[in-house]
Amino acid sequence: MERLNGVPNAVSASGPLSKERPDFERFLRIAELLQAVQDRELAAVRKGGGGGGGGAGRGGQRAVPGGGGRPAAAVEATKNGLEYRPREDGKTWVLVRPERRLIISVSPGAETSPEMTELEGLLNLTPGRKTHDIVVAARGGPDPLKFPSPPSEELRIVPRSTAQVLFYMSNGVEVPAAHVCNGLVPPSVGSDGQPYDPGEITRGLFAVHACKGHKPPPHAYVAVRYRDHWYYIDERDQDSKANFALVFHLGRLDFARQTLNGGPTLTLPVGK
Repeated sequence: MERLNGVPNAVSASGPLSKERPDFERFLRIAELLQAVQDRELAAVRKGGGGGGGGAGRGGQRAVPGGGGRPAAAVEATKNGLEYRPREDGKTWVLVRPERRLIISVSPGAETSPEMTELEGLLNLTPGRKTHDIVVAARGGPDPLKFPSPPSEELRIVPRSTAQVLFYMSNGVEVPAAHVCNGLVPPSVGSDGQPYDPGEITRGLFAVHACKGHKPPPHAYVAVRYRDHWYYIDERDQDSKANFALVFHLGRLDFARQTLNGGPTLTLPVGK
């Protein structure tokens, strides 16, 4: 993902090499905390209900006289993905379409744990809540470190497209020094003129090594030869192997979706 509640995960790494030094350290800490919270059962991602009763005519809701509570009416509503809920007056029912969403459910007593406190601080979440709604958004809010704002009750996730994921993971590919010297690959230098290691962006997630030789290394899981170098994933690197397989299947799903929708919108003549 590219952002969590505005906290960037190397946003500039979602495309071609940029002069902007990637900001990802806080995101890595958030990922570590999320893993710790899950492992210690301090919180978990669960399905949440929704579509509570309200005024008639709002959000697809419709007030129905008392007969709306009849079993036959309830069964018919369920067939159409709807349900009846009693209103506060006890005389009418509200026909609603239940909202299915994901929430972060905090375990009882874990609201004030050091991990949850630090996590909520980094994500600018309202502290002490028992639940936080998870919302997938096309664009995230501003970085709370640069533009302070009131705490949010939601965790807004900005995902990456498949192409952006590939750009992001390419930072984990080791670049031979000779290729940089020959100008085949530009050096990784920020706008401040200071070099940085792009491999740090995908540390613990994905790493591709490079070496010279006529044959791939014996411990290579997969290997590709390019310009007298073998680029390979070490078979002992379980994280890189798992993420390589995940992205491979993600690409296949994208291709299948394009096929179902009538194929890609861009075609090239054979031989061109």
